[in-house]
Amino acid sequence: MITYRNYPDDIQYRRHQGQKIQRNTKLLKQGSSREWIERFVHEFGGLIRFIPDKKASVLCMGARRGAEVVAFRQFHLDAIGIDINPGPQSLETFGDPECAGVVEKGDFHQTRFPDGHFGMVYCNCLDHCRSLVTVFREMERLLTPGGIVILRLANHPKGDYETCLWDDQGEVVSVLRLCGFCPIHKVQTMWGSHRNLLTLVARQDKKPGGPFDPCIICPGDPSATPQRIKQYAEYYQTKADIVRGIRPKRIVEIGVRAGYSAWAFMTTCPDAEYVGIDAENGLHGGRGGPWGWWTAHLLESLGVKFELIAPFDTQAADKLPVKGDFYHIDGDHSEAGVMHDLDLCFAGLPENGHMLVDDIDYNEAAQVRVGVQKWLDKHTGEVVAQHIPSLRGEMLIRRK
Repeated sequence: MITYRNYPDDIQYRRHQGQKIQRNTKLLKQGSSREWIERFVHEFGGLIRFIPDKKASVLCMGARRGAEVVAFRQFHLDAIGIDINPGPQSLETFGDPECAGVVEKGDFHQTRFPDGHFGMVYCNCLDHCRSLVTVFREMERLLTPGGIVILRLANHPKGDYETCLWDDQGEVVSVLRLCGFCPIHKVQTMWGSHRNLLTLVARQDKKPGGPFDPCIICPGDPSATPQRIKQYAEYYQTKADIVRGIRPKRIVEIGVRAGYSAWAFMTTCPDAEYVGIDAENGLHGGRGGPWGWWTAHLLESLGVKFELIAPFDTQAADKLPVKGDFYHIDGDHSEAGVMHDLDLCFAGLPENGHMLVDDIDYNEAAQVRVGVQKWLDKHTGEVVAQHIPSLRGEMLIRRK
């Protein structure tokens, strides 16, 4: 499972992370970068072949003192680094002239560079991010089509500054896939105190799904306020990214409402089959409904295979009328209700099948998170869970 350190806001996160270089005196010692440069040159020598354009620009995220930047430049690549606090950069205070000025201040969650500016992004500090999804999306935005990322992932216990922890490196790779990258090379190595270090090369995939289209909003939908519509693009793109990485054959959704999630799923996976189940009782997001007619309109316009089962109240059922390999749960938002829907879906879930629970971080539906956590506690050892940040938060659960 992937977990994050809790910060009140981005300001506190940046302030805390910026303290690391000042408290780690080894990083400021004269000559400290030279050993790292040699290590990086040795490592990069086996990875340069994956760069599609040898004239490409390279961005090193979380570059600290810049040893990796200098190493890439030794291969005649135009490299630059960013870090929340790269420390003093002048020749007088730096101590390592070859590294002076190669790293600028910046947050890898949101950089200053334009779209498609780099051919490669390198990062060895994902354990210091606030959100893997946000960082991977920023990488995707920065890369030219077909660009690559090189990541170094270590399994280690939580220290004073680590913010993102995972039980297994494969969980990070899964999130990377969800965000549109295809792994093309990986090697397990040992380096210093890191006894299980994964170096991964991944190529950016072309997204099959398009951007959010406000035209899908149902006429007269009282929940689709102008403010919410502005937020929908990222919210439904997250759902599209998730199914794009999984590629399910049959998607079963509990709580269809007006079909916006269905649209996100099926524009991304048009070869899948979609089955929507809705109680049509005006509860849990169904205010002003039923909306089945609009969902049918959206899916018919896509030309995909679908079935809508409504009204059907899952809370009054002991089993679902259909089975799938991917379930989207957005129905009853009570603690007992979400646990019941999870039980129904899990009963029909095959090995390596997925369940995606919406509204994990939604304050107005706080019982959803409570119910999901209780359900996960009951099924320890049977499933792998990943929290995916979004407008309201998602929990992706895979059956082992």
